[in-house]
Amino acid sequence: MTQYFAYQQFKLWRAPLATRVLLTLFNTMMLIATLIGIVMYRVRTKLTVLGAQQWYLGNEMGAKPGDELLFARTLKEMLDVTHPHAFSQPFLFFILCHIFALTRVRDSLKITVYVASFSSVAIDLAVPYLIRFVSPSFAVLQIANYVMMSVAILVLFAVPTYEMWVYKEPAKG
Repeated sequence: MTQYFAYQQFKLWRAPLATRVLLTLFNTMMLIATLIGIVMYRVRTKLTVLGAQQWYLGNEMGAKPGDELLFARTLKEMLDVTHPHAFSQPFLFFILCHIFALTRVRDSLKITVYVASFSSVAIDLAVPYLIRFVSPSFAVLQIANYVMMSVAILVLFAVPTYEMWVYKEPAKG
């Protein structure tokens, strides 16, 4: 991808077919992975504040007969999840943002999307610890952040895909 920054007039909509197919396949797989993540998070927490709190703090005190019994996450369990995510999420967003950098979007909006993307990663890595060890109230932040991260991925997918396959260069007049 970086070689395309060397071409002053490079535009996604003018990229070779093979490049557009490659980028679209990558973006599509990332979108599928995101959808799987949303489903997984929905199954775990029901996408609710209470569900997020119970996932990290457990529900053994208030579980009703037939409820899945959840125990408070240990620091070790949380680190086992955080460690690979601390490497993979920034890498994923770097690649998606790198592709997004090749779009016609103005720089101020690009920077906003970059900051939102990497902020959502930082929050995603930190908020489980905040819920578990500081206050259950941080579960609201986790739900809001999940929305922000999903929207960022959608933008990082949709804009380049639109430019590669739908956008037509205006006629030079």
